[in-house]
Amino acid sequence: MPTDTKKLLLCNCEKSMVVDGKTIGKTLAGEELPVHSHLCRSGIGQFEKAIGGDQAVCVGCTQESALFSEIAEELGKPEPTYFNIRELAGWSE
Repeated sequence: MPTDTKKLLLCNCEKSMVVDGKTIGKTLAGEELPVHSHLCRSGIGQFEKAIGGDQAVCVGCTQESALFSEIAEELGKPEPTYFNIRELAGWSE
């Protein structure tokens, strides 16, 4: 994923899984990425900030994709892309 054109948002789903933002970020973006614990609720402001920028947004959560898509539509921004970090990588080392 070319991270120079996408903003990547990671969430550990209320700390229900370990998400290594340092390793993921260095691998994909060359710098550590913050890991949110409740991006879909108390952290929604961080999502709104990211979606408000010039970069496309990719969210590591498919469970709340409807909510994120609705917010993007309300803000007149493109729908983010999503990946299921829990099912695809959340339980691996």
